[in-house]
Amino acid sequence: MTSVIEHEEYFTTLPREYYLSQEIFDREIDQIFTQQWHYVAHESEIPRKGDYVTVQLVGESVMITRDQNLAVNAMLTACRHRGHSVCSNASGNARRFVCPYHNWSFGLDGRLLKAPTIDDVSVGGPIEYSEFGLFPVQVDVWQGMIFVCLSKEPKEPISPVLDDIARDVLPLEPARMKKAYELTYEVDANWKSLIENFLECYHCTGNHPELCEPMDLDATVESSIRPAVEVYGGGLPLKTGMKTLSPNGEVMSRPLLGTLENGAEIPDAFGAGFGIQPFFTRAFFHVDHAVIHSIRPVEPGHVQWVTRWFVHEDAVEGTDYNVDDLTSMWKVTNEQDIALLTEAFRGVKSRHWTPGPLSAAKEPAIKSALSQYLLMMDAPS
Repeated sequence: MTSVIEHEEYFTTLPREYYLSQEIFDREIDQIFTQQWHYVAHESEIPRKGDYVTVQLVGESVMITRDQNLAVNAMLTACRHRGHSVCSNASGNARRFVCPYHNWSFGLDGRLLKAPTIDDVSVGGPIEYSEFGLFPVQVDVWQGMIFVCLSKEPKEPISPVLDDIARDVLPLEPARMKKAYELTYEVDANWKSLIENFLECYHCTGNHPELCEPMDLDATVESSIRPAVEVYGGGLPLKTGMKTLSPNGEVMSRPLLGTLENGAEIPDAFGAGFGIQPFFTRAFFHVDHAVIHSIRPVEPGHVQWVTRWFVHEDAVEGTDYNVDDLTSMWKVTNEQDIALLTEAFRGVKSRHWTPGPLSAAKEPAIKSALSQYLLMMDAPS
């Protein structure tokens, strides 16, 4: 499998079946998606005891809660009795979660609290409550950013990795951000097509005139040359004179992030961030805001693309920032990309389509991501 993108004179994307096959998609879920850390929420979204948010990840409904001790927990919403979801809301606050089917109730940490009359009917006597809590999901918090991993086997935390890889993000103090806006796009394409598009700017000059105004295209290509690693650092390079990723390069939100709010000189052309390959999470940080993209495969020909914008925790909407201004750059860029992706995917579905050569000068990050993809697909189950 590991030779599919290598040729004697060039490299390509994957063969057609990798973008269309349900069998390959199912293996991707088992081998890759459930084995990696995924960004799902920010701690500012669940500040109080009892706060929760839910996210949908490849058919799993995952709930993130703030428990009685203010600890962050993650668990599946499926009741351990008959599988009905104990929570159908996207977010909220609760003292406990009660399954509407048979009224089993669970604590904020997922523990089973009460199973009405079940002790009377269980063969062999009372059940052991500790064995029937909601299925736990591995969770890790880095700088206020909440990540989950769906693997049934223990996964090494991502926090120490990001401490090392994303050191340039730390002065911006992500824990002191808050979410300003979120958009979910439904894209009729294979998730890898979206990733490949995101990892090159070969197409930017002809399709993203707005993005090309503040962005340094040459530096973007240089920063994308990386080995096949799971987690990598790096932001979106800007042109000299640009303070942030905005149409005119001027800041769009105050206070500035992290230590910059104290009046420090705004660094020129600053960009920081990190990514998790094959890229289910990509984060970009600028002096005044951050943007985090999350990719959620649904089926071979459909993927959800979630984009979230963040500002300083003290920034006030309408006074310190305008949502339309803050989101305009990525909104128009995302919409342009979706139009390209859906049309390109129609071509990939052609029985005659085979992948053509990629540009070593313009598309090196695609090779890196697909190499990491193939390593994970080949890993022992």
